[in-house]
Amino acid sequence: MVNPENLEKGYVIVFRSMIDHEGIGFKKPFSKAEAWIWLIMNASHKNRKEWRDFGGKERLIETPRGSLSHSYRFLSQKWGWSKDKVIRFLSYLQDERMISSKRVQQITQISICKYDSYQNIQYSNKDSRKTAERQQKDKDNTLNTLNTLKTPKDRGKKFTPPTIEEVKEYIKEKNYSFDAEGFHAYYESKGWYVGKNKMTNWKMACVTWQRNENERKPKKPMRVSADALSD
Repeated sequence: MVNPENLEKGYVIVFRSMIDHEGIGFKKPFSKAEAWIWLIMNASHKNRKEWRDFGGKERLIETPRGSLSHSYRFLSQKWGWSKDKVIRFLSYLQDERMISSKRVQQITQISICKYDSYQNIQYSNKDSRKTAERQQKDKDNTLNTLNTLKTPKDRGKKFTPPTIEEVKEYIKEKNYSFDAEGFHAYYESKGWYVGKNKMTNWKMACVTWQRNENERKPKKPMRVSADALSD
């Protein structure tokens, strides 16, 4: 069974196109590691329905996220293995709790256990919803910050947009890490509006910008742990 702790030991970016690369792509017959990676890469990243042809008769197949639906014969041809070897390998993966499988009409539906440990969880519906909610919350916080924390002096004073140099000076003073020119260009293109409100305090906008910058850490793409490649 895959040890989740190995995911913290490191991972590499593996693009799906690598499988069919002319020079370094997977060659038949696949190794067990290649067959395992192929399963992960070909699992559906979302719930989907598709029509499949069964001897001239089409049937609707439902494939959940993290699963793939194929016949033993298809996998045998794809991997360059015998049908018996495919069955033995899938049985091994099932015993190791790396997959689960069931028969759906005339094909086998394979589900990758802990699929989100291998796939970029950024694209799950749940995470996407949380991302949208967080972005909206950040926007609301920005409006609240600028509208409620401005001083009486700010309220009666006409807003003057900062220069790029002023933003750079403030970033240096506060030890921030975001790009001054990007910040300035963004609000310049917005006419120095935050939502529907005219900005009143650009330094407070810097605070929010830096907070968002801290949260925008790179997402991990498809990950393959060390023991996931073991035979």
